[in-house]
Amino acid sequence: MTVQCDAIVVLGCTVRSSGTPSAALARRIALAHRAFEQRVAPRVIASGGRRWGDHVEGVVIARELARLGVPEAAIVMELCSLSTRENCRYTAELLHTLGDRRALIATCAWHLPRALGNFARLGVAAVPPPLAWLDTPPASLGLRLRERVCAWADSAIMPRTSP
Repeated sequence: MTVQCDAIVVLGCTVRSSGTPSAALARRIALAHRAFEQRVAPRVIASGGRRWGDHVEGVVIARELARLGVPEAAIVMELCSLSTRENCRYTAELLHTLGDRRALIATCAWHLPRALGNFARLGVAAVPPPLAWLDTPPASLGLRLRERVCAWADSAIMPRTSP
């Protein structure tokens, strides 16, 4: 991959009661690891403050990235967000604070359009991963509908910020 970014952002997702990532979250983490290994960006942001039992998304993401070999110094945690909209909002604030402008977004294919739109409204140049890297099963009709409704709601609620 030739796209150079300032950061790779892993958006939170379900964590099992055992503390292991769900299949969707594991795919997001693997995608971020692959991008980091290919030197797409020097840091990875683990975004997610939602608790799943005793486990917090961002902490699980960071732990799994470190287990895969991403240096802990290259991992930044965002632990305030409880939704996709908040993932994008708090991560955008963090990116701006770090002086980062361009981020590769590690999420599921069905979730990517909403995430990219949210980041764009917040002034982040969000980059999708290459299609070949998206190892996501097809989304159900219900999930696709939910994403469209959420994308509409996010666009109505989120203020637009200049890049």
